[in-house]
Amino acid sequence: MTRKIKLLVIDFAGTLSLETLLFGQDENLAAELECSGLAALGVSPGIFWKELVLPGWEEGSLTARGYTAVLAEHLCVFAQNRGTPAPEAVIHAAASSFAESYFTHSPVENAWKETLTRLAAAPGAITLIATDHYAEATAHIRGLLSAWNISSRPLLSAAETAVRPTPFIIANSADLGAHKAAAAFWKTVKASLEKSFCRGGCFQEIFSAIYIVDDFGFNENAADAYGGQEKALRRREKTAARVKDVLGPEPEVFSFFLEGRARAAGGKILRETYNAMVCRASEFLAPCSAS
Repeated sequence: MTRKIKLLVIDFAGTLSLETLLFGQDENLAAELECSGLAALGVSPGIFWKELVLPGWEEGSLTARGYTAVLAEHLCVFAQNRGTPAPEAVIHAAASSFAESYFTHSPVENAWKETLTRLAAAPGAITLIATDHYAEATAHIRGLLSAWNISSRPLLSAAETAVRPTPFIIANSADLGAHKAAAAFWKTVKASLEKSFCRGGCFQEIFSAIYIVDDFGFNENAADAYGGQEKALRRREKTAARVKDVLGPEPEVFSFFLEGRARAAGGKILRETYNAMVCRASEFLAPCSAS
């Protein structure tokens, strides 16, 4: 008989990581563009979103090329269209510096440490860090969890056969070739989990419950086309429906939405609002760590 488990699906940027969002705020972004060398190539915050991030997001978040390569490619196109082409080495160095700083400023917030550590020790729970992100994010997230002595593996690594599988699994859209709102993402998740947990039984019977904690892009910078309330609400609806259709049962969803006033205020107010939301999410997840 297949052992019942609880599946937790948790987002990264905007949920586990607040600093990722703060990095993209205009004041911070302008300083990062200056430090990386992108500003010297004519890139302002507005140009960064419009000319570099938006044109490259689909490829960057759905392929193994990575943030640095995609950013460098669109930076080269921008420079050429502007009539100020730069040497390839200069463009790559600036893109690499910016991408490195971006990930350096993308930690898992300490407010999550107790909850994630507890989930990692729960015998009846598997945590799926499900993220629409660039290819570099998979190793980055694994490193952050490892620093807290939490073991993890990429979803598409070899299936496990151990009695106690790795409690945290990283499902990154760049690895899977599909975003979380698409059925293809969850079909790949299902195929991988079947190898680890199904021993001749029905896949839909292995989960006693599914929990989702995600901001669905709600907390993203307003200049980022991925964010916005309307898109986030549609993404929440689609994601929950796809999870139910492919994995079953119907998931319980915690919308990690930070109110607009707190995001606009920033600083201490935003941090306090975020930490309060982490506490609420931790209470929502409490059943996942129960034996």
